[in-house]
Amino acid sequence: MLIGTASLGVAAMAVAVTATVGSHAGISRHPVKTVVARRASLTPDATLTGWYQPPASVHLDATASGSLVLDVTVVGQAVHTGEQLGTITAPALAAAVSQAEAGQSEANAAVAAARAEVAAQQASDQQAVGQAQRTVTTAQAGLAAAQAAQAKATAALSSEQTVTQGAPPATVSALLAPYQQQLAASRASVATAENNLHEAQAALAAANETATSDPSVTALTAKLSEAQAAASAAGYQVLQATDALAAATLTSPINGVLAHVLVASGSSVQVGTPVLSLAPALSSTADFQIFVPQLMGAKVAVGDRVRVPGVPSGSILYVSATLSTYQGAQGFLATASVPRNAASSGAFGATTASGVPLQVQVEGPTLHQVVVVPLSAIADHDGRTTVSVQSGKGRKQVAVTVIARSASKVAVSGLRPGATVYLLPS
Repeated sequence: MLIGTASLGVAAMAVAVTATVGSHAGISRHPVKTVVARRASLTPDATLTGWYQPPASVHLDATASGSLVLDVTVVGQAVHTGEQLGTITAPALAAAVSQAEAGQSEANAAVAAARAEVAAQQASDQQAVGQAQRTVTTAQAGLAAAQAAQAKATAALSSEQTVTQGAPPATVSALLAPYQQQLAASRASVATAENNLHEAQAALAAANETATSDPSVTALTAKLSEAQAAASAAGYQVLQATDALAAATLTSPINGVLAHVLVASGSSVQVGTPVLSLAPALSSTADFQIFVPQLMGAKVAVGDRVRVPGVPSGSILYVSATLSTYQGAQGFLATASVPRNAASSGAFGATTASGVPLQVQVEGPTLHQVVVVPLSAIADHDGRTTVSVQSGKGRKQVAVTVIARSASKVAVSGLRPGATVYLLPS
């Protein structure tokens, strides 16, 4: 809802009457105009100051130092998002990429060498474990054989002792001596085999311990980690150098047209030098800023119709809640959008070329079946908004509330339809 030209369905009817006004000097006659308050429709509107809000231009700056080579040089030429607009020849950037890639290759080779050293040491440790395990197996077999020989010698001695029972002691002693020597030898063999097995098992445990926590493997693994970190750093340097080289290519971030060539192709540029200016492609709508005086700020709302001279009607998109100052007055800025089409393109050129503020008409929603009287019927009486209403043969002041107004009419509450209302002298 807002203040501003009215569309009136059923107009209040004005009539010219002749009233007799008494005075101490005698009788005089003055023409007085009255209207009959009627229910009607009113479209509140207001004429406000607005201006075209063009899309912001985009500036491209040099991202490297070198010689500029432009692919587009014709102002007005269409450009598209991602399109290459030019390059900056920078030998130092290419050299940096080659150097970084060489460093990366060297670092990767160091990683491969360190990984091979770790693998070789781990293989050596596992080989030692395997050898120790085979030694344990051999010792276990030797112990089993010695124990079998001992059992055999024990059985032979026992058998011979049975055979020689009852023989003279000297004879028995002579007959048993070889068997006793063989048993003693087998027992010595078992002891030796057990010792060998214990030593082999100790060696296997040591080999397993070494394989699990070999200081050499730990040191080589640390060396491998250092090499991998160096390779990662080298890879990052390659990415940085490659990105810097890629940044030397100027690409369009928008769909639009070439607005200005700020540096001629073939010139030397430094990082940050403005090179090109691009204007966004015209959209199907155009935005206008409208200044709404503070006293009527609450009367302008999103969705209100906007009429700009020479172009199609649009609507309010946004009303700021923050006060702004325009030409010394305080108020609110509203954003309106109006369609842009082929039929209105010429009007847009005439409307926006100079940037001079425009008179913009804003219309609120139409009110129906409200009591409408001419604006000239409204008076300020003792600080109250009133209308003068015929009462019998006289008149009285009736307090009213203005609901909405246009350039010439107002919708009020507090006044009954059909009342005869006096208009103020013009």
